Amino acid sequence: MYFAAVYFVRVLQYLKAAGLCIFARIL
Repeated sequence: MYFAAVYFVRVLQYLKAAGLCIFARIL
C-alpha cells in the first residue's frame, strides 16, 4: 500500500513536469 502511494506521487510529479514542458513549448 505504501509503495503504491509513493509510485502514484511519482507519476503525478512526472505528469506535472511533462505538462509544464509541453506548456512551455506552446508558449
